[in-house]
Amino acid sequence: MLGVIPQAKCLPLPELSQAFSLDPKQFLKKYKFEKPDKAASLIFYCQAGVRSAKACVLAEEHGFQK
Repeated sequence: MLGVIPQAKCLPLPELSQAFSLDPKQFLKKYKFEKPDKAASLIFYCQAGVRSAKACVLAEEHGFQK
């Protein structure tokens, strides 16, 4: 493991679109943390930046603006 951001949450890229489509209760049950608010600032990271760029696009498609 190269590094970890304290309090970071892991959402695998292949699950991201489905995760953002869940209602807050379903999200909490599946991922064990609260679904981010669409007004919240989100930070995506990965080793090279390709997956995090894809995650940003998916988040925007689901109404996240920051």
